[in-house]
Amino acid sequence: MDVTVDHAPKNTEFELFITQQSNSPFGVSWYQADFETNNQGQGEVRAKGIFSEELFAFAPGVVKAPQVDKFDAEKNPAFDPVHTFHLGLWFGSPEEAEDAGCPDTVTAFDGDHEAGIQAFSTRNFPNLKGPLGKIK
Repeated sequence: MDVTVDHAPKNTEFELFITQQSNSPFGVSWYQADFETNNQGQGEVRAKGIFSEELFAFAPGVVKAPQVDKFDAEKNPAFDPVHTFHLGLWFGSPEEAEDAGCPDTVTAFDGDHEAGIQAFSTRNFPNLKGPLGKIK
């Protein structure tokens, strides 16, 4: 999957996530890639994976989780398969969001769990009908 942005904030890092729905509370969300825009506000990233109507996450049981940092859950909750058809981009940091004229709110959408707010999403699609679900 190729994701390209144009006319975005210049020299800014973004985090790409696959989400259950496009807006908060997002539902099941998983990190896919990050990239930076250039000095003209253009950026792109190529993510490899299965991005189609079959895209889903599930946890068939509760198990201990790796403790990479203080934000990590000690164990995962069990849940049935959940399809995740939306895309979202978050600012790489609250400072970059603020530099772009947005609130400097901290979110967990980054490897260090200290990303900025959501910058772009597929919210033009209905909550349960994201664009990845249209790919056969």
